[in-house]
Amino acid sequence: MSGIDWSSSRQTNGGTRVKILEGPNFSGTENESDATWTVLIQEADFDNFLLELFPVPVTVLLLTANGLQTWSIKPPNMRLPGSATLYARSYTANGFEREIIDPFNADPLDPVNTYASVYKMEITFSTDAFGKKEGNETQDPQDKSTLFDDHTIDVTGQFLAVGDTDIKWKLANGNIENNDKLQVGAHKQIPIASHTLHRKRVLNPNWELIRENLGKINGSALTEANFGFPAATKTVMFLGVSGTRIGGRTGLSLWDMSYKLAHREFQDDDGTVVTWNHFLRPGKGWQELLRAADEKPIYESVDDLADIFRST
Repeated sequence: MSGIDWSSSRQTNGGTRVKILEGPNFSGTENESDATWTVLIQEADFDNFLLELFPVPVTVLLLTANGLQTWSIKPPNMRLPGSATLYARSYTANGFEREIIDPFNADPLDPVNTYASVYKMEITFSTDAFGKKEGNETQDPQDKSTLFDDHTIDVTGQFLAVGDTDIKWKLANGNIENNDKLQVGAHKQIPIASHTLHRKRVLNPNWELIRENLGKINGSALTEANFGFPAATKTVMFLGVSGTRIGGRTGLSLWDMSYKLAHREFQDDDGTVVTWNHFLRPGKGWQELLRAADEKPIYESVDDLADIFRST
């Protein structure tokens, strides 16, 4: 018979019987913490326990002014017991001991001398990238800032040609001279912020909406609640996504998604807020550029750019 004493085990919220062998043991820095927890579980509980550690995403319906919308929601991973900020991140599992299921042959339906494995699991818990903690870790499609697991920003630039008649020279004595005889052209560096919004385990991304919004800009102002970060109207362009399908053991269409956006917004000396539709017109300054065919802005805007985050 097995030498494991299960009398001191505890039961999780999902009904798994867990015997703690070691931990939790902690390590960390000023910004993040990790903990390891070593437990024993029975073979029959393994799959259910994994679902407790890493719950399967679900879709929810959100009623909006434009009708019903489908969104993917990822429930929070299991929290380390006694901690408000540490969530399951990874695990290892090894066979630990094999127990006789029915050592006294009390059940005539059980084959004689059959065994069930006991697994020794080491679980790693970590702080969330957004600093989520108990009570505010639930994803809510009405607050888009709760949907993301990570947000990175990089700074790039756009070299813009400045017409040779739009510049003058300041001499060493302080005098100003025109750029006569087309002496030289110039370039101006335009700052652009590149945002990448990461979402893990997205259920059924809406590829049609993603395709429809490629290359388009926001038609309304963005806030953390309605998009994930603030920006003025017509200053954020959706460049596309990169994704990896990670259905794995769930059999669902789950994806790790990275949404790429470019934010072009600054104020010129005359007070003009420069958007994606503004171009530097020789002798006139920053003005909106229209297509000759239909006199519409060069970049199309959409009412709700956050549609790219929806599911089907």
